Amino acid sequence: VGRDLRPTTYPAFDVRPLIDEADRSARGGDQIVVYPATRWAWAVYGDGGFEPVDADNETGFDVRITDPDVAVLRPHRDDPSRYAAELSQATAGSDTAIFVASHWREDILAIEDWFSVAGWTEVRRIERPGARLVEWRR
Repeated sequence: VGRDLRPTTYPAFDVRPLIDEADRSARGGDQIVVYPATRWAWAVYGDGGFEPVDADNETGFDVRITDPDVAVLRPHRDDPSRYAAELSQATAGSDTAIFVASHWREDILAIEDWFSVAGWTEVRRIERPGARLVEWRR
């Protein structure tokens, strides 16, 4: 019986154009902040490079983004307040931060709230199915 062989994208989250946009628009001194679940897509599509690292998970490995202007957050879904220290450290010395996320949960609200409470202003937001880019300035 026939199968539908039309091309599909995997995952259904359309984050690649946002990664391309972040790479294209970031200037020297800008910090790119990547949501934890988006690190795999960033490793595949980002310009800065990555390396596999051993990890205690199902696959036995993870990725480490090697671009110093890209900070990948650790997952804190169980306690989103823990993002604050990471965000503060990642954005220290930068006046522009570009946040890229896909596959997010409710904890993304804590990340975006942190930027607002810390005095950052949202200057651009691009949304795609299941993915977003938000540019913040001090």
